[in-house]
Amino acid sequence: MPEPVDAERMRTVLAIVIGLVLAVVVVMVTRSNPAWRGRALAGFIAVWFVACAVDTYAGVNAGYSLGEELLIHLVIFVVPALAAYLLARRLAPN
Repeated sequence: MPEPVDAERMRTVLAIVIGLVLAVVVVMVTRSNPAWRGRALAGFIAVWFVACAVDTYAGVNAGYSLGEELLIHLVIFVVPALAAYLLARRLAPN
């Protein structure tokens, strides 16, 4: 019988999925106007960083150590940010 997924792992996966969806939306919205893609991508990364920082703060206040939260949020931040960057580069005109 499979083990139940704990809430923390589910929260991490959910945060990454939300970040990926937002990243794809930002890149697709700027698809018709590639000149804005760089600014939109920078804006997404800044907003996503702030969201991760707020969630890190909430996790530390909930009793988790700063080291645990920073490690998890590094992954939560980098995966969507890197995906947005790579998708934008792939869609860039050659």
